[in-house]
Amino acid sequence: MTNLIVDPPIRVLLVEDDEDDYLLTRGLLRDVEGAAFQLEWAQTYAAGLQAVRGGEFDVVLLDYRLGAQTGLDFLGRLPVDEATPPVILLTGQGDRETDLVAMRAGAADYLAKAGLNATMLERSIRYAVERHRAVMAQHDAERRYQLLLESVGAIVWQGDPRTLAFTFVSREAEHLLGYPVARWTTEPTFWVDRIHPEDRDWALALCEDASRRGVAHTFEYRMIAADGRIVWLRDIVRVVESAGRRELAGVMVDVTEVKQAEVTLRLRDRAIAAITEGVLITDPHQPDDPIVYVNPAFEELTGYPASEALGRNCRFLQGPDTDPAAVDVLRAAIAEERSATVDLLNYRRDGTPFWNRLSISPVREPGGRLTHFVGVQRDVTEPRLARLELAAAEAHYRRLVQAAPQAIFALDVEGRLIELNPAGERLLGRSAEELLGQNFGTLVAPRDQAASREAFERTLRGEGDEQEQRVHVLGPAGDQRLLSISTTPIVENGRVLGMHGIARDITEERARERQVRLLASALEGLREQGVSVIDGGRIVYANGAHGRILGYDPEQREGLSVDTFTPDDEAREAIRVAEECVVREGSWSGRMRRRRLNDGVVIPVDVVLGAVQDGARSLLFTIIQDATEKVAREQHLRRVERLAGLGTLIGGVAHELNNPLSAVLGFTRLLLMDPRPEGEREDLETIARETERMAKIVSDLRLIARDTQESAGRRQTVDLNDVVRHVLKTRAYSLRTRNIEVRDDLAQNLPPVQADGGQMEQVLLNLLVNAEQAMTMAPIRRLVVRTRATGQGASLHVVDTGAGIAPEYLDRIFDPFFTTKPPGEGTGLGLSMVHTIVAEHGGEIRVDSEVGKGTAIRIDLPAAARAREDQGAQQAQDPPARRLRVLVVDDEDAVRRVVVRAIQRRGHEVDEATEGSRALELLDGGAVRYDAIVSDLRMPGVSGDELLARLRDRTDGLDRRLVFLTGDTASPEAMRMLSEAGVPILAKPAGVADVVRTVEQVAAALE
Repeated sequence: MTNLIVDPPIRVLLVEDDEDDYLLTRGLLRDVEGAAFQLEWAQTYAAGLQAVRGGEFDVVLLDYRLGAQTGLDFLGRLPVDEATPPVILLTGQGDRETDLVAMRAGAADYLAKAGLNATMLERSIRYAVERHRAVMAQHDAERRYQLLLESVGAIVWQGDPRTLAFTFVSREAEHLLGYPVARWTTEPTFWVDRIHPEDRDWALALCEDASRRGVAHTFEYRMIAADGRIVWLRDIVRVVESAGRRELAGVMVDVTEVKQAEVTLRLRDRAIAAITEGVLITDPHQPDDPIVYVNPAFEELTGYPASEALGRNCRFLQGPDTDPAAVDVLRAAIAEERSATVDLLNYRRDGTPFWNRLSISPVREPGGRLTHFVGVQRDVTEPRLARLELAAAEAHYRRLVQAAPQAIFALDVEGRLIELNPAGERLLGRSAEELLGQNFGTLVAPRDQAASREAFERTLRGEGDEQEQRVHVLGPAGDQRLLSISTTPIVENGRVLGMHGIARDITEERARERQVRLLASALEGLREQGVSVIDGGRIVYANGAHGRILGYDPEQREGLSVDTFTPDDEAREAIRVAEECVVREGSWSGRMRRRRLNDGVVIPVDVVLGAVQDGARSLLFTIIQDATEKVAREQHLRRVERLAGLGTLIGGVAHELNNPLSAVLGFTRLLLMDPRPEGEREDLETIARETERMAKIVSDLRLIARDTQESAGRRQTVDLNDVVRHVLKTRAYSLRTRNIEVRDDLAQNLPPVQADGGQMEQVLLNLLVNAEQAMTMAPIRRLVVRTRATGQGASLHVVDTGAGIAPEYLDRIFDPFFTTKPPGEGTGLGLSMVHTIVAEHGGEIRVDSEVGKGTAIRIDLPAAARAREDQGAQQAQDPPARRLRVLVVDDEDAVRRVVVRAIQRRGHEVDEATEGSRALELLDGGAVRYDAIVSDLRMPGVSGDELLARLRDRTDGLDRRLVFLTGDTASPEAMRMLSEAGVPILAKPAGVADVVRTVEQVAAALE
């Protein structure tokens, strides 16, 4: 029987969304005689891509129209490598332009479905498959050459995928092409410029496209060596990710000899024998993969003659410190029949270690069968150590540059940014990605561009090793920063390639310089703060105030020290503790005592100590202020605080006295309402008079308590003349030191006004302060304060000879926050507060002013009402309009009884309650409707304020019939509650006539 060799079926992937076309294609393939096809159908664009990536096909039949995508889109998504099968594009109609586009996109052929028959389809498929296999075979042969040549030596390099500029090139570059390695990494266009002119454009385009897509690629091209030779290079490029950054890593192999196909294997053998790298060949088909060939360089490198190396496994070169991981890499490569390169620590015959860069590659027959492994050894001990040192130095340099607080950058000869560290990104407010490639001049403010360009050109001309300039640069938002820039040229072999620069933001520094100048001026202008700088106890600087405080001339400070002004009894320990605090924490503040030099008087001073550096020296600065007056104020404040506590106590005592005084005075007044013998009436009037005297004392005590607790006093009768005298006395020193002549013109028999005396003093004080400030620059400084009686009360006049008020401001001077003073010298609230107080007192204020001559202000206040007890008593004796029903609520029996008696004497009917809850029971009973309710404020259980709240919750309006009769008007809580209550309030001890009159007025108002 004859053995027939049957070709395996051709695996075909059809990417077609039309089932009829699929059936047609399947039928055509079945019609082919003498050939077998294995057809797989992908119905969609995505399914087709997945099938190509996951399956093994010999050819792909691709429909031109695939829904929203086209066959050209499909081709663009396929990886560019040998594993991708050839693609034949099928379309409904022939079009030469589409044909050309498809072929450029990578299609192996282009067929029109119209008129397609089995023969045409078979011929196209076989042609595409055979051509693909031929290309793969050619590539396989090229790989065999490549593996061998890689073992001989290659240029290892790294580069930037965006700029195609080299960041690292191995020393083999200098050996291979004759150019110093530094030029490869410092000249951005070095590589492009040295590609053969015929290869430059397509090679550059290929690299840019592959780098942009991030795919590995291999290509061959010619370069011009330093000596003019044409060198063929095979460049194997991979895209790697390192620390989040994409880089290009590649190996350039000299394939000039490969291109010289006429050079035979004998020449290659001689070359292998002659090269300086050790070469060995092993036979993986023999037990333990023994060495079958070594070249002389191997013998020289390892010290082992060929006779001792042949027949042995390479592990005899290993030793105790050989890295097992590197050995595992080699073993895995041998097992997988692939190339590998490792740096391995081996040992020579004499036991000395050396670093061996071993590259192994499989050697195959034309059919692909592995026959041997070839290994190339290179002693990289010195380069490895040098590379490690260089890498460490470069890493250190990079870390320094990246961590540097100053902006570090580099420009090319066109002024474009080619390097920028993170500090530079922060300084310019943009990322390096945005700025690299941009001309630095576009970042410079227009006013500095000419000077910046000139400095840049001087650097390029080599005029001096370093150029310094200050320029303003523009931020992203248009803001400007002032930079100090130092630049040095980048020179390679006498050629200027650009420049390096360091930039520092001195915007704040310049501002600080201005501040320092201002500070120096300000220090000399200080009147009350003495500033000094101390070096080792000696005073090396002192401002004028320091001399005034301590009684010496700062210009004559030579020989003076801190001890000069320290009293003998000053605690040295306290000074030492302060200085240690400065060393530890940077500053100290507190109070010390100092002796004045001129009179020997010891004064208290407030001191702030701090440390300041002057180069390598640590100095001490001090700020002192005479605390004599402050100490006196503190002592006064302590006395005031003691008095405040006393006032609180007095206020409480006064409140407790109000209830019994109310009862005594009330019953006395009731007794006086009845006819009495003359002697008895005189005694009762004496009791009433003395009780009223006690009530006046209690009232005064309440006022003390209210002042102590910072609550506003009740308005009372005020003599404006007394207000004027008190305020002028208070301001006498200030007016005298300002050389202001003061005249007071006070009217006799001035009617009193009903006012808050403290607020009246505040009104006059504000007017005087304004007048003083207005007369600061006046040639004549005269202030007149007068009072006059008016038809309705009294007037207060303040007249000055100051600058006056412009007419356009007269209507605004009482507006809150309006001021014509410079910033920081006035709040604009003084006259507004004056106007408010006057208005609240029912008064009026008028202003008459003329610029350059002065201002006259007049305040009119109404006279105080003259209410007399006897008038009230007489009014209380008038017959009431009707009989009222009144409820009296008070927990003090005596007070409640006298109020009840007084109301009953007027013929009214009165019910009593000892506290608020009882009152609510009476009110809730509903049997009686009360015309008025008189209640105490402080009571056990339901208090007066709670009673008011409960009444307001009702709908019968009883809250409007409530009258408070209380002795608690001193506490802030009571005053706040009473001010918000909105009901009549009578302060104990109130006259019985006042109580009766108020009750009847409340009832009458709600009739």
